[in-house]
Amino acid sequence: MLVQRNLDRSLSRISRISTGKWRAAMVNSYPASPRAVLARYAAETSVAVFMRLDTLPLGAVMLVKPEDVECVSRGFTGHSFPASGRISKADEIMLTELGNILLNAAVDSLLNALKRSALPAIPLLLEGDAVELAERAAGLLSMDAPNRAVSAALSLECEGLAVWTLHVFVPEDLAREIEALL
Repeated sequence: MLVQRNLDRSLSRISRISTGKWRAAMVNSYPASPRAVLARYAAETSVAVFMRLDTLPLGAVMLVKPEDVECVSRGFTGHSFPASGRISKADEIMLTELGNILLNAAVDSLLNALKRSALPAIPLLLEGDAVELAERAAGLLSMDAPNRAVSAALSLECEGLAVWTLHVFVPEDLAREIEALL
């Protein structure tokens, strides 16, 4: 699959310059609105990195559990930032940059299939439960629009195991266009 290949390539590059084993697994596609996908995380607080392209109606989100931020930080930067119980400014910068790399890798694979280009989107970091994230992301994504969600489980082994998810939201008409090209 297109998204799997680009994520694997990006994680391989990250692995060469950082510590730990980075992996993308379980990439799948299914009909779902952004609100329905976020509802799966209703019982937990997450740190979310959102991005939305201005030129095409594509959006994406990377969700990380706060307890996994230290492991992700250690794997991505080589050291963990002091734990404070909250997401620090250093954590925010690190997660935003990691989200920028991975979300753009996933979105770029779809743009390449469509033979279209777009300026990279600037990611935005939000923290909260599913309801809070859906409310705060309403301006970024069409929360109830019919979409095809392309989801991936990402993991990092680095003195522990961190698992998080990435979701790209593709309007159904673009999803059908991509499928016709493959």
